[in-house]
Amino acid sequence: MNEMMTLLILSVIDAIILVFGIYLIFAGVKMKKTKEPGTLVLTEEEVKKCQQKEALADFFYWREEVMGVVFAVFGTIRLLDKFVLKIGGILDVALMVALLITALWFFKCLQTARANFLS
Repeated sequence: MNEMMTLLILSVIDAIILVFGIYLIFAGVKMKKTKEPGTLVLTEEEVKKCQQKEALADFFYWREEVMGVVFAVFGTIRLLDKFVLKIGGILDVALMVALLITALWFFKCLQTARANFLS
C-alpha cells in the first residue's frame, strides 16, 4: 500500500474518532438535561431494570462528556498533525496513551455503575 493511501485511511479513522467524541459529548449533555441514562454504553435491558435512573444519569453524564472530549481532542490533534503540524513520533504516542488511559478509566466507571445501580 502506498504512503498516500495509508495517510488517507488513517485520516478517515481519526475523523471517525473525532465524530464519535463529539457524539459522546452531546450524549452526555442530553443525559444531563433529561436525567435519563442513554443506551450508548448500557443496553436497553440494563437501563430498563435500573431502579435509580436519575442517579445513574448523574453518575454517567460527566464521565461520558470527559470521554467525548478526549476522543474529540485526539481526533483533532491527529488530523492537524497529519496535514499541518507534522510532528508525529512522541505526539502520537502521548495521544495514544492518553486515549487508552481515559478508555480504561471509563470502563472502570462502567463496572462501578453496574455494581452500584444495576445489581
